[in-house]
This record gives sequence, structure tokens and C-alpha cells, in this order.
Amino acid sequence: MTVEVFSPDRFKLLFGSAWSTTDLAEKTESINRRLLQNEYEWLKKIAPQRSARGKSYFSDHDGSISTNRRIENSPKADRKRFEEHLCIALWHLAAIWPNSSDGTIQLLDYQFPLQSTRHDRQVGNIDLLGLTQTGRIVVVEVKVPIRDEKKRGEPPVAALFQGLRYSAIVQANLAAITGEIRRRFNLQVTESQPALHILAPKDWWKRWTALASSTRRKAGNWEREFIRLVNDVEKLIGIRVECFALEVDECDLDFGIDSRRPRLQKVPRMFPVLLDKAQLFGPALIPVERG
Repeated sequence: MTVEVFSPDRFKLLFGSAWSTTDLAEKTESINRRLLQNEYEWLKKIAPQRSARGKSYFSDHDGSISTNRRIENSPKADRKRFEEHLCIALWHLAAIWPNSSDGTIQLLDYQFPLQSTRHDRQVGNIDLLGLTQTGRIVVVEVKVPIRDEKKRGEPPVAALFQGLRYSAIVQANLAAITGEIRRRFNLQVTESQPALHILAPKDWWKRWTALASSTRRKAGNWEREFIRLVNDVEKLIGIRVECFALEVDECDLDFGIDSRRPRLQKVPRMFPVLLDKAQLFGPALIPVERG
């Protein structure tokens, strides 16, 4: 029997090309839902498996960064660095985070690895991995704005596709990941499909919704099509997708004496994102610091 080998090139949608603002609504609407469902199921079958190579999923993260350089020349590098630092800082808080659909969430790890060999590098790492009080794993895809206020970076639909491919690989390796969570954290995990959260500072969401008139004409009503796509994902794949905004920016990060441990001085407020409402952000959800 021939064993199928994982390759990102086999997944036209989940590992597809970059998204742009122009025709964003039209491109989102045109996504073949059945193809997306089939790719998701296929990815679960041939996903990389770290445990098969004797590798663990959780590492001994200490909340430090590999370098104290916090200023980069390119917008992409600048955005990735802020994203990494914010994820670590949120993990450092050790807070209990509210969740509108499945109880509270605690963040277990950041930069959660999924690749099993060097050929899987394009898979990437999960920004944050959480667990609800009911034992459901949560894949958290984090996006951040870049310093250039005229640029927006990747759109929410790109975050959705990243989170979906992570979720499929988590499902494919649920037994191994569950076992590690039980041993390391003494927490119970259900066999439910993971939930997917798209989490970003308020400014990131505002840049994508408060488009200038000329840009809006090019983009179209991407919010409406994004919501439709999310609803279809939940129906066809069974993944619960929720969008949240944080009241935080890069200035809130403190790197300590050694400049290597990004932290937030306080737990930021979190808001559900309401893309189909006149008011973009819903009532504040207040995280609680663990005692």
C-alpha cells in the first residue's frame, strides 16, 4: 500500500497564495466550500506526525526571545516580531481568558510546533494553544498591525486559512497532543474538534474595516463574505470560529532588564469582533489572572 506523503503543494486552498485587498470580497465568495472541506479532511489523513518521529509537541518554553533586537527594517519582519512578542507576553500572564461559546480558556503554550521534519517547515507553528474549561483545544491565530499605518498586512480570511490548517493537523495528532497535556498540565482534554480563535489588537481590525472609500470599492464588502465563509466552515467542517480584539498595542510591552522577556504590565481587555454590526466591538470580556 502506498503511503501518501504530506506536501503543502497538494493543498490549493489551505496552503494557497497570498491574499490582497483588491477584489477581497469577490475572492472570498468564490472559495469552493466543498474543495475546502475535502482538503481539510485530506490534511487530517496525511498531516505531519511529530510523535511518529519521537518528537514532543510541548517544549520547555521560558518566555524569553532569542534576540534582544526589537526593531527591524522591513514591515514584514517588524510585524512578525511584534506578533511573537505579544504571544509570549500573553502566555506570561497566565490568565484565564473568557470565551463566548465554551467557558473560559487558559493558554498552554506559544509557538506550538506541528512539523515533524525539515520538509514540513511551511506548516509553521501555532501562535498560541489554549484549552477551555470543558477540555476543548483552542487554536489561536494572532495577527498584529505593522508600524506603517498605511498598510494592513494579511486580511482576516488569511488568518482563517492558517488556523484551519493548524486545526486539521491538531486533529490528526489529537491523541498524542492530549497525552502530553494530561502528563504535563494534569488537565483533561476531550476528543472534540478544536475551536479556532482569530485574535488581534483593535487597531488591526479597524484597519481592515475602516477602509478609505477608494480602497473599499476595490475590496468590496469583504466582511459579509467572510462571515458567510465562517458559517460554512462551521457547518461543513465543524470548526467553531470566533474573532476577538485586544485592547493592546506594541507600546504596552515591557522587555525587562535583559530585554529578552516580553511582558504586559496588566491583563488587556478582550472584545468579541462583530463584523456584521454597526459597532465593531462587542462588550468587553475581562480576563482574570490566575492566583
